[in-house]
Amino acid sequence: TAAAVASMRKESDQAARALVEQSRAMKDVLGGTQNIAKQLNLITQANRQHSTGAARVLARLTDVRAAVEGNARSAKDTQGGAGDLQRHVEALAGALRPRGRNGSNGRA
Repeated sequence: TAAAVASMRKESDQAARALVEQSRAMKDVLGGTQNIAKQLNLITQANRQHSTGAARVLARLTDVRAAVEGNARSAKDTQGGAGDLQRHVEALAGALRPRGRNGSNGRA
């Protein structure tokens, strides 16, 4: 019976060591899980900030595009107006140009 008691004591010690190891492993798992949760939270916050920033950039790019399109329309209108003005000046210059010596402008 002394051998049985010794065996039970040995098994009890082994079970206690196993419980200590299990407890240590559970603490490690808990610490890892808490770290992962913290990292996920930080990633989520960063993603929100990036999303908000991207929305602001998109809005500004949309504004810039509208301004550029407006400028392009204005430049095209100006170009068309300049062409019209050039044709009118050429027509006026042609009308004012002398037409001959004793001219056909009505003077003798």
